[in-house]
Amino acid sequence: MQTVYYGKVGTQEVIIGNPMTADTLSEDYVVLKAPNPPEEGDYPFYVVGEDGSWIYPKDDEVIKAERKRRILEAWPIEKQMEAQTDAAQGDHTKMNQLTHFLGQIKELLPYNNRTYKY
Repeated sequence: MQTVYYGKVGTQEVIIGNPMTADTLSEDYVVLKAPNPPEEGDYPFYVVGEDGSWIYPKDDEVIKAERKRRILEAWPIEKQMEAQTDAAQGDHTKMNQLTHFLGQIKELLPYNNRTYKY
């Protein structure tokens, strides 16, 4: 029997099934055009679109939350405070690293609406 990939719209959830599987899924699932998101760009941030394609979310609130998650994962508050303290004492090494990282995040996850400034 043919393998069919179903994705839950707005998420990265994928179910592998067959044509009959559709009868057991909620309306939130669509047949995927490709089993995986495109490898170029920011692979882990794509979600399933209503047409079954992988899309990059347009919602600035989602982008803001993802930026925050990534920043705090790489630079927890304590580490950020240490960078600020070191910079205040004349050692800008960690602050430069933090600033560079924040620039990368802004480039990787740009806002669509531009209502947010960080």
